[in-house]
Amino acid sequence: MAEEEIELLERVELRLALAETDVQLEKLLNSFLSPILLKLASPHEVVRTKVMGVLTHINKRTRSKTDIKLPLDPLIDLVCTDKVTQSAFVKNFAIIYLEMAYARLTEEDQVVHLPNLINNIASKPQSLRQSLFHIILTVLQKFKPKPAGSPSSLDPYNFAENLNDAKFLLASFLDVILYNVPQQPRSQLQPTRGDSSSSSGQQEGSQNLAQLPPPGMSIKTVKFVTNDGKIQWAERIPDLKLIKLGILRFINSSTILPDSLPEEIHFAKFLVLLAASCDSFNDVIDGGEDGIKKIKKPDMENAEVVKRLYLLYQGTVNQGAAGSNLQEIAQQPASPALKLKIMGYICRSKLATNTFPAMLQVAFDCLYGPTTNSKLQNQGMLFVQWIARMAETALLKQIAQVLLSGLLKLINEDIENVKGDKVTLIGFSYISISLLAQRVPDIFRKDFSILNMLFSALSTNNNNIRVSVQEALSNMVEAYQNIYQWADGTTISMIENILEENISKPLNQARYCAVKYAVSLFPFSHIHSRYICLLASADEKLEIREMALRGLSLPDPRAPKLYPNEPDKEIKIPSFSEMVNLIYTKSTQHNQNLLNTLQTSQSTGRIYVMGFRSEVYINILRFLRHLMIINADPSALIDDLSDELDGEIKLFDSNTRLLLKTWIKDQWSTDQDSTEAMDVDDPQGALHIYLRLIEKGLTSEGIIGMQPYFYAFFMASSCLLELISLGPSSLSRSFESKIDWFKSFLSVIKLGVRNSIAHLLGIISTSELESDPARSLSIQELIKELITISKDQSKQVKAEYHDGSILALGYIIEIISENLDSTKSFSVINASKALGEICRYTSFLFENYDKGKGNSDDPSSYNNKLTKLVEKLITLVKTTKDVKTQETAIITLGHIALGNSEYTEKVLSLFYDLASALNKQVDVHFTVGEAITCVTTGWESLALNQYLDIADSPPPLILIEHSVISGALNKMFSELLPSGKGSVKKAVCVWMLCLVKFCSKHEVIKTALPKIHSAFSMLLADRDEFTQEVASKGIGLVYELGDQNTREQLVNSLVDMLSEGKRQKETVNADTQLFDSNTLGQTPDGSAISTYQSILSLASDMNQPELVYKFMQLASHNAMWQSRRGAAFGFSFIIAQAEKELEPYLKDLIPRLYRFQYDPNPKVNEAMSSIWKALVKEPKKAIEEYFNVIVKDLLKALGDRLWRTRESSANALADLLQGQSIQALEPYLQDLWTMCFRVLDDIKESVRVAAFKTCRSLTKITVKYCDPDNVSVNDGQKIMNIIMPFLLTKGLVSDSEDVRKFSLRTILKICKSARVLLRLHITEIVGTLLEGLSSMEPQVMNYLSFHVEKYDVTQEQLENSRLSAAKMSPMMEGIESCIDYIDESVMENLTPRLLQLVRKGIGLPTKAGCARFLVSMCLKKASAVKPQADAIMKALSGAITDVSPAVRKSYAVAVGYVAHLSPDNTLIRFIGHLKKIYCENSEQEIRSISGITTLEISRHASDELKRVYVEILPLAYYGLHDSDTGIKNVWNEVWDENTAGSTSAIKLYLKELIDLLSTLLESPSWQTKRQAALTIADVAKIIEKSLLPYMAQVIPLLMDGLSGRTWVGKEALVEALVTASISCKEYFADSNTRAQLDTISKILVRESKKTNKQYKRHCIDNLGRFADAYIDSLELYADVKEFLIELATSEQDPNEMDEDDANQQPLFLLVKASAMKCLGLVWPRKKEIQALHSKELGIVLATALESSKNIWNVRLGVLASLDKYIDKLDLTESDKLLILDEETLLSVFKGLKNGLQDAKYVAIRTASLDSLKKVIEKVKDTHLSLPAVRNQCLDLINIAENDPVPGISELAKDIHKIL
Repeated sequence: MAEEEIELLERVELRLALAETDVQLEKLLNSFLSPILLKLASPHEVVRTKVMGVLTHINKRTRSKTDIKLPLDPLIDLVCTDKVTQSAFVKNFAIIYLEMAYARLTEEDQVVHLPNLINNIASKPQSLRQSLFHIILTVLQKFKPKPAGSPSSLDPYNFAENLNDAKFLLASFLDVILYNVPQQPRSQLQPTRGDSSSSSGQQEGSQNLAQLPPPGMSIKTVKFVTNDGKIQWAERIPDLKLIKLGILRFINSSTILPDSLPEEIHFAKFLVLLAASCDSFNDVIDGGEDGIKKIKKPDMENAEVVKRLYLLYQGTVNQGAAGSNLQEIAQQPASPALKLKIMGYICRSKLATNTFPAMLQVAFDCLYGPTTNSKLQNQGMLFVQWIARMAETALLKQIAQVLLSGLLKLINEDIENVKGDKVTLIGFSYISISLLAQRVPDIFRKDFSILNMLFSALSTNNNNIRVSVQEALSNMVEAYQNIYQWADGTTISMIENILEENISKPLNQARYCAVKYAVSLFPFSHIHSRYICLLASADEKLEIREMALRGLSLPDPRAPKLYPNEPDKEIKIPSFSEMVNLIYTKSTQHNQNLLNTLQTSQSTGRIYVMGFRSEVYINILRFLRHLMIINADPSALIDDLSDELDGEIKLFDSNTRLLLKTWIKDQWSTDQDSTEAMDVDDPQGALHIYLRLIEKGLTSEGIIGMQPYFYAFFMASSCLLELISLGPSSLSRSFESKIDWFKSFLSVIKLGVRNSIAHLLGIISTSELESDPARSLSIQELIKELITISKDQSKQVKAEYHDGSILALGYIIEIISENLDSTKSFSVINASKALGEICRYTSFLFENYDKGKGNSDDPSSYNNKLTKLVEKLITLVKTTKDVKTQETAIITLGHIALGNSEYTEKVLSLFYDLASALNKQVDVHFTVGEAITCVTTGWESLALNQYLDIADSPPPLILIEHSVISGALNKMFSELLPSGKGSVKKAVCVWMLCLVKFCSKHEVIKTALPKIHSAFSMLLADRDEFTQEVASKGIGLVYELGDQNTREQLVNSLVDMLSEGKRQKETVNADTQLFDSNTLGQTPDGSAISTYQSILSLASDMNQPELVYKFMQLASHNAMWQSRRGAAFGFSFIIAQAEKELEPYLKDLIPRLYRFQYDPNPKVNEAMSSIWKALVKEPKKAIEEYFNVIVKDLLKALGDRLWRTRESSANALADLLQGQSIQALEPYLQDLWTMCFRVLDDIKESVRVAAFKTCRSLTKITVKYCDPDNVSVNDGQKIMNIIMPFLLTKGLVSDSEDVRKFSLRTILKICKSARVLLRLHITEIVGTLLEGLSSMEPQVMNYLSFHVEKYDVTQEQLENSRLSAAKMSPMMEGIESCIDYIDESVMENLTPRLLQLVRKGIGLPTKAGCARFLVSMCLKKASAVKPQADAIMKALSGAITDVSPAVRKSYAVAVGYVAHLSPDNTLIRFIGHLKKIYCENSEQEIRSISGITTLEISRHASDELKRVYVEILPLAYYGLHDSDTGIKNVWNEVWDENTAGSTSAIKLYLKELIDLLSTLLESPSWQTKRQAALTIADVAKIIEKSLLPYMAQVIPLLMDGLSGRTWVGKEALVEALVTASISCKEYFADSNTRAQLDTISKILVRESKKTNKQYKRHCIDNLGRFADAYIDSLELYADVKEFLIELATSEQDPNEMDEDDANQQPLFLLVKASAMKCLGLVWPRKKEIQALHSKELGIVLATALESSKNIWNVRLGVLASLDKYIDKLDLTESDKLLILDEETLLSVFKGLKNGLQDAKYVAIRTASLDSLKKVIEKVKDTHLSLPAVRNQCLDLINIAENDPVPGISELAKDIHKIL
């Protein structure tokens, strides 16, 4: 057996040795290399040795000769498959030759065979894998993926079934991308310790190789990438770059690694791209980043993904690997750049934060690692924050202390030199600490040093760090909340000290955080935190002030609960006593600190009271006052602390006043007892301390600053007045000794201070006067002093002091009277107040005053005095423009009428008149209303409670008849309200509110409640918003006061108004205002059109009485909405009390209320929202319960004729649809879309805007429920079945552009998300969207198509633009997204619709879209298209003849792709159709499509086309000769692509070509005949004698074609006939065909005599060619000489030239030149004929040369003819015939001389010299060698020798030598 193998090998070796050429050797290797290698598997050593010898011989002969190809396919089978051998030994040898074979392939062939190398590579042994992988890398170095659209780009690698191959390649690619060329040669690397003993060179190389693996790699992977150090490119940077770029091109190809592969493959690809994006080469970085943008992002919640990223980041080198094997596979950590990229993804993963300990290790490596940088540190800090946010609490608690320690270390590192990036990092560190505190608060609660450290850090110099610390402290607040649950007293004190220390720091961040902590950590009842808020309440920074004021705002018991079922919480407030004591104690400390500061530094320029800034002092007093009130009455409602008090502090609530009086009395009594018991100087008790704080604000002792601060005076005096007026007499008596001190404040500039002090003087000086007569004397002295000051008009008394004295002397009438006439407003105001103080009780003081004056006998004198004062006040009210003065006078009149009933009627009359007089000062009506309550009900009015300023005294007993208030009400109901004037109704509304509010317990008011209720209900519908709001408050009060019947009636009427717009009927008179004054404009005289009378006048003036009804209808609509808004105001006040009564109405109310919340009128909107909040405790539950009712109401309202109803409904729907379930929406989905589209096309813009918002919400919900990820397939299909037909059949075809756009947008979104749910609707979707491409095309495109010339664009440019727009259209995206879900069943339904569009579609975009869709289908769903290919091709056969070139081209491309899937008979039939189009159509543009379509078929269905070459190639060759250059080029490209330009194809398909041309030659079309003839001529030229078998078929056709008249292009037939005849002379050798030769010559002569000069010229040229070719067979000269000589010598008739066009002259000359040339060609060789005609022809030619009329081309023709003439002359002397005589010869010389002397044309001189040479050579040694001839020749040669052109002169010299 071994011997046989040896013998076989020797024979093979011999044959190899005998191969002399490389070609022979290559052929032998193709046959024997693989079998030789297989012999290496022989069990015999001798055989293997012999094989090695043979291989050595092969190596020697092939290594240096790279052009010798090795057998690639056998080697691939040998190496890459097991079907040939499984021997690893054989494969290892074969791989060497496989590498050689690959290196010798072209780049294209290398790529073609790449799949064979990759297939099953993962299952091969490691060494084989390594070798194959490096071959793959060399291929990828120049790899370029095929375009995505080409058929050859279909996946040849099939990774979907070979996932392991993809995994292996991607893992190996990752190693290559990570690899970098070492900075020094590997030979210079030092061996590691312990390896120095290595002696083997290979081992040493491996050790050097393993020194420092690049980041992310191990020693093992470095060996793999470098092929154990053998790869050269591993140390060459440019080559490595090319390989990396090749890898990226390979993996970024969507056809190689499609999206359908599993996630693990995509993640492996992602890792390669991620590593590439961090490479050192910019091109590689760009490739990686581009790939990442296109690839699907990895699932960061996948455990394997997170694990791999951590592994890539950390490596395995630090995981305690021991042993050489483990060290070899130990992976280095990633590079800093790659780490940064990895962190960007890890920071998005929640799972990564819970992967312990990797997340901790990575975080600290970022922060402290040896290779870290500023960017990586920042990313690490972001990861720490991510951990703090997302890690599970249990895990975070275990690692929190470690993280905290690391963060503190980073903060405290080199803290003094923080700059640059370090600032950002430290800022992040603080924020990280705060996030940890939120999640793990226990650590921070145990260690307050961290909190202290953070507050201290706020004082750092770096502003950026301060901002971060502030944010951190704000975040940490949560850690310390619920402080009483975890902190003891010591801890709380510690926090209080930290906050108080920071509240006084100069940096605003420290103060802000201190206030925030005070507000957030402690309850409102905590006094120390409130004290901190008070200190910050007047801070310079707005945000600090706002935070402090929030902390000082008393809890509002009216505030709604966060949750409806939330239990009532007890509101705790600070103890007044504790708060006062703390403030007083702190004030002492602050005062002392302030004094110490002022001693050591300059003044701050600020005013301090009690050591506090004056603004803080004011807020302290205000807050203490509020605390006092709340301590007395916890239910009291206190205004916001920030409100500025105006005038005296007033408490209108009688219950609160009563409780406060009691509290002050009790507290005063307690304080008195404790003070007496203690017997100390310092104040004891809360009220005493409060009084001391107030007094300090009024004394210079308590104020430090540049000047008195009157606002502090004002607040202090107001608070003191409140205490004394509400306190017991003993409290006021305690200030008796300070009357002089109070007097000093009567001259203070601020009016409010003077008012308060004057009031205080009145109370203190008269308190308990009757019990102490001795005090009367001192009081009298005080009065005298004040009278003196008030009467003194000199400038020595300040005006303020004068005014203050008047206030104090309110009962001195003369002074009051005088001051009522003053020009100073404050004097008038104070005089009025004083008069009111006197007269509200009685008028007896005037009487007593007059008696004192001695006027007792005149009883009417005091009445006259008071009457004059009343008149003055009435005049003042009517004339003054100062609102404050007016209000004071009105109140005074009310008080006078209270004490003096005779003035009641006069005062009320004034008030009634003010109802219409006061149009703008609506606030004054409240003052009028208060005054009316005083006049009509006296001291029963709660408005007078504020004047009860002596707590121990009861109100005076003044009785007022009930008729007074009854009369006032009747006046309002019967006269004022029916007047119809808006200002009057507004005034009455305010008055009634005051009556109900202040006189609710009066019997008459109780009785009149029903009437008042009716009046308020009517006023709710008023147009004026203020009136509505006041009426609504009145409704609320009436509801509270009314009985059950009244309440039910009230609820019913409000419900009717709210739901239906019903309102009480109102009488309309001439003055009734129907519109606001500026609503309808003005009349010609300038008055407003607003009242009923003005509308009547307008209608009368315009002679259009129907206008009245239109305006009244408009007013009615307006009034209806006003009534609804008013009802809303009213509802908001009664809902809380009427919940049970409203329950039956909820079904009707809730839908309308829900809609009204979105009313475009902000006031209605706000009012309805307040009702909704009050009525609906649980909105979510209510909406769920009443959803159906709400939706139906909104759908109905969307069609309402009122725009505001439509707009509010649209806005309401947009909100309602959010979050609704599929079950709830399904019944209404179509109706919702219908109505939304209707309002989307609304006439009013605001309605359209609202509809757009609704449609957007509806789209979002629809798309969501059409996504199988969100709903079940069944539910999703239901929605699809509803919405898709609607959008397609109604939305996209709507007349409204907005509706069409929205429908399209929604359809496209559904197409992207619905996936499998699309399948049932794909037919309609695709069809409608394709139609929409044209119907929704911008109209400007259609306009441009008719005006292209106007805008300087071509039709082609416009169509290309439209085509590009269609391709980029979102509709095409939607269509493309449907393709993935088309199967054969869908395609069966879709095809008829699609083909209908192809055949009858309208519009360029639609047609182009159909073509593009077909292309995409062929690429993605070939299996679905294949059964329908025949029908599609039929439809496309008509479509390719469209009038638009762009459409034709698009359909041609589609044909190319569909042809790839069509059966051969279909393709043959289609090519026949193309042939018909091309050959039978006369329009050039239509004919061109045949070539274009064939070219596309060639490109995209080349294999299919090969099978029908017999049909297409003859047509293509025929097309090569088209007269149109564009068409010709297309056919040329078809021919070249399919034949490579080979002429053998012509011979192969010659029969079919001749058959085709024969048919075409019989065509009636001249153009077709011409082209066929040109084709025959070309065939004859190329294949020559190969045409012989078909001459009998061709020649008769050509001859027949030449019969008849001349037509354009007929010359082609002549040329074809002549060319074919010349190429196949053998055809005429037969006696049967000899006659055809004569026939042809006759035809040519005949055609040459035609009159058409262009045609004649071609015929003469071909006649010459034909005659010259058959010169020995035919004698034509005698037949043609006459007409040729005539043409050659003729001159054009001038008359004929005039008739012809300008081109006729050059044509005539060309014909003449051709005739001249033809004379030479037809000149015979027979001596007999020459003897007869030579002299004639010679003279003709000589004469033509001499003639100056012949232009250069004619002369060149003469010279050419002369050459032929001379050449054919037979000058032998065998017979006696004279062929050429001397005369003729000399004439020729004479003509040649003329040519040689032509100075203009070098060509003529050159041709003349050539002719001379031929003549000399011809006549030499003949009978013409005469001296005269010789001399003539020498003369001509001499002329030529002197020619300036070197070529001519040199030739002349050569001729001279011959001669």
